[in-house]
Amino acid sequence: MHVYRWVAASVGSAALTIVCVAHADHPVARLALALEPLRRLLWQVPTNIPMFSILAGAAITLTLFLRIAGKPWAPWMKVATTAGVASIMAGVLAKYALKPIFGRTGLSTFLRTGEDTFHWFHAGKYFLSFPSTHSAQAAAALAVLWIFWPRWRWAYIAVQLLLAFLLIAGEFHFPGDIIAGIYIGIVVGVATTSVWEAISHRWRVSEI
Repeated sequence: MHVYRWVAASVGSAALTIVCVAHADHPVARLALALEPLRRLLWQVPTNIPMFSILAGAAITLTLFLRIAGKPWAPWMKVATTAGVASIMAGVLAKYALKPIFGRTGLSTFLRTGEDTFHWFHAGKYFLSFPSTHSAQAAAALAVLWIFWPRWRWAYIAVQLLLAFLLIAGEFHFPGDIIAGIYIGIVVGVATTSVWEAISHRWRVSEI
């Protein structure tokens, strides 16, 4: 049953992404023009700085430092480490493996020139829209939190939706890019958690 759910989720995510690319991305992109003041504000943020990777690296470094310092392995340390690893892995997968395959031009390019094309296997700074790396990294970390701390699931959804809004308002990504990124992040987050739990179980068994 678990496999069937993943298959259904994968098919549903792919279908939703295709629908967005075909029918929703362009109308939503034009709506972003009404958010010009917000776009100008967002463009002041140095987007070339990998903030999610920095935060993920900081979480991993902190937990390693505390362990080296002799602190006991607390539950939050496991969550922080798993979320950090998942976020970095999702970012690498989206940015370095998938973006060069799809080679999609960005939302801002579409608004300036009317071009929205998938240049397959075409790398370059103007062809890095699909999928959204920010969405993938955030979704990966939030998927880990979703599993370990389910009480705050409403907050994780709110954070992901806010990020999606900002990415569209800032003319960084189409909705289709964001949906694809979220799916990738969820898969990586769940997979990382499963691997971490399996390794932890083997460690506990070997210590008995």
